[in-house]
Amino acid sequence: MGVPQQACVGCGDCVSGCNYGAKNSVLMNYLPDAAAHGTEIYTGVTARFVEKAGRGWRVHGITTEDDREIVVDADAVVVAAGTLGSTEILLRSSQAGLPVSSALGSRFSGNGDTVGFAYNTDHVVNGVGFGTQLREVPTGPCSSGIIDLREGRSPQQKMIVVDGVIPGALATFLPALLAAGARLRGQDTDGGLKDKLAELAREIEGKLHGPATGAVRNTLFFLAVSHDDARGEMYLDDDRLRIRWPGVGKQAPFRGARDEMHEATRSLGGTFIPNPIWNEWTNHNLVTGHPLGGCAMADDAERGVVNHKGEVYDATGSTSVHAGLCVMDGAIVPRALGVNPALTIAALAERCCHHLARDRGWHIQR
Repeated sequence: MGVPQQACVGCGDCVSGCNYGAKNSVLMNYLPDAAAHGTEIYTGVTARFVEKAGRGWRVHGITTEDDREIVVDADAVVVAAGTLGSTEILLRSSQAGLPVSSALGSRFSGNGDTVGFAYNTDHVVNGVGFGTQLREVPTGPCSSGIIDLREGRSPQQKMIVVDGVIPGALATFLPALLAAGARLRGQDTDGGLKDKLAELAREIEGKLHGPATGAVRNTLFFLAVSHDDARGEMYLDDDRLRIRWPGVGKQAPFRGARDEMHEATRSLGGTFIPNPIWNEWTNHNLVTGHPLGGCAMADDAERGVVNHKGEVYDATGSTSVHAGLCVMDGAIVPRALGVNPALTIAALAERCCHHLARDRGWHIQR
């Protein structure tokens, strides 16, 4: 496809976007492939809603820079703005008169995600991204190891715990923030005067010489992926997407994930800091890197928003669909997967593309 891809430099800033052109994102694969086959790609435009236009569809959007209205007519429209974006577009389309399933916005899942920190451990971790300053010792990709806790467990107890890297853009604030988190909510997993003095020395070193040293250098970021109940609800409030999910943070899988991260911290001789925003002061808010659902796939419009091909159900019938209107992203996944969902989402999207092409007589060059 003629897209140059650089080698990974091990900077660790994967989460905030690769600055070196080394990450296998859609920028490096699907989009160049589409462009190579004649697709016109436009940026700086926000899609807002879709509506019927004769036998086809009309997409309404606005320019990001100056809010000018943009209108595009098409025979077929694929909504693929991500779990939050696709659901928001269809919710707004429903408000504009498009008859869709009443299940729209329901079955939202955070894929059972929660985070934690093994702070100021006895081991060098190098778990902070380089930011703008490359260092001699590479941090490495965001996740390169896994604790697999699925074998022999019931479905709701299955989980994985992976390592993460904190983006370098946040590095300046980490020594103070993590030290405060350790004092307020941290649980030290080892003791003894010698250990306490070593921990204090690392904290002082980090405050004097920066997050590439001391306590932060010895801190491991955890991401646990488990199974929530997928009962979150997305809705529009003053034209902005909101999520309602009472009590999500008190579900058993999250307590189990917290216990597993605590035990992993114990093996490193550190202080366990649970999810910093998961507390009574923030109403046990959810943090997730893997939002799913909202346009859930199901056998009929009573239980879901799209069929197995990603076609949007027409609310005027149980299984009738809006021909030519599809959703093809994480929004159609109806539940937590308990593992990073990228490959599942890609497989579903490619399957939906296959059906869309076959139903319309299009040929896909392989």
